Parts: sequence; structure tokens; C-alpha cells
Amino acid sequence: MKFKVLSLLALSPIVWATPQEGTVIKMEFGPATGATIHVDMSFNNSTPCANNSNGYDYSFNINTEIGKTMFATFLAAQRSKSNIKVSGTGNCGINSNTEDIRWIQSK
Repeated sequence: MKFKVLSLLALSPIVWATPQEGTVIKMEFGPATGATIHVDMSFNNSTPCANNSNGYDYSFNINTEIGKTMFATFLAAQRSKSNIKVSGTGNCGINSNTEDIRWIQSK
């Protein structure tokens, strides 16, 4: 049984979204969204679940240390109109209409 489970895991493809680079168009946060921050990027996120009517591509939780760091990075990139590279997980667990973030890279 153990071998079958390991075999299935080895054959299962791990799919991550291709990292994309662009500027932060807008962010949404506040009492209505709780600890979830939504981010709209200038590129077209092709993840099937990034299909909300407000155009947000990604979401993350600000109640973690990395969430606070990502928020500061996104905000600085938005204010300076700098490009930022974003890689998603391919999953939409934080919000069903936006992709979860795997990592970000500022330039």
C-alpha cells in the first residue's frame, strides 16, 4: 500500500503558475475583507480561479509575518510604479476567486 501511494505521488504533476512580472494596479483590504489582501496586477493571470468581477489576481493573509512583508512590498511597488514578479501556487484556497501566492520578487 505504501508503494502505491508513493507511486501516485511521484506520477502526479506539480503545477505552479508561471511567474509573471508587472505593476500593482490596485489592492483591496479593510474590515470587509478581514485579514485577506487582494492584489490586481497589470498582467493577465490565467489561473482558472482568478476570475472575480473586480479584476483581482492574487490574495494572501496579512496575519502572518510573511503576509505583512508581502503587503509592504506590494504597497511600495504600487506607490513607486515598480515592476514586481509574482508566482502563484495554482490554487485558490485563501479566496475562491483569486490565486494564492507562492512567492514575490521585487526588483
